[in-house]
Order: sequence, then structure tokens, then C-alpha cells
Amino acid sequence: GVQTCALLQAWDEHTAANPGGDPMAGVGGGAPAVEDNGQPVLCKAEAKYDYAAAQEGDLDVKAGDIIAVHDKLPNGWWNGTCNGITGFFPGSFVEELPEAPPEAAPPPLP
Repeated sequence: GVQTCALLQAWDEHTAANPGGDPMAGVGGGAPAVEDNGQPVLCKAEAKYDYAAAQEGDLDVKAGDIIAVHDKLPNGWWNGTCNGITGFFPGSFVEELPEAPPEAAPPPLP
């Protein structure tokens, strides 16, 4: 809908106005990071509390939502995607989910 478009546009403007990010992103070998909305994902996090977006570019989250985290800012705000929408939310409202080790998969049946 129109609202999603406006949020994504606001996020794009926010990103363009604040260049930076990790200069090492995409450098080096290893498996490529999982992506969500075309962005690398640092980790997944589960919302512990509801957070209502206070301004344009913020992400509305509800307790129990799983968020793909793209960036963690030094001021405590994180950037991530939830339900197809990308925005900023307070890192203190979520709990980072541990990565499942690859060997956690059950062995294939004979």
C-alpha cells in the first residue's frame, strides 16, 4: 500500500542522508549472509515488547515478532525488517536469537 511505499522512501532518504555502514560488508570469503529485502542480515531477533513507531522510518513491532536485523547503531537503535517493512526500533525491546548451529539438522534418513 501507499503507507509501505512512504516508509520505504523515508528509510531510503534516511540511509542516503546518513551514509556509513560497515566498510567490510561483502568483503571476504565464506557463505553469503542471508538477505531480507535485499539487505544483509546480521542476526534475527524476537520482539519482547510492543513498539509503536514514533516517527517516519521507525518500525512497528509487536511482542513475538521475529525481526531480521540489518544494523545495530551505537545509540542502541537497531535497523531491521519485519513483515516486509524495514525501519528502526529500540534494541532493548528485542532479544537476539541464537544462531542454530549447522549440525543441529537431523541426519538424513537412509
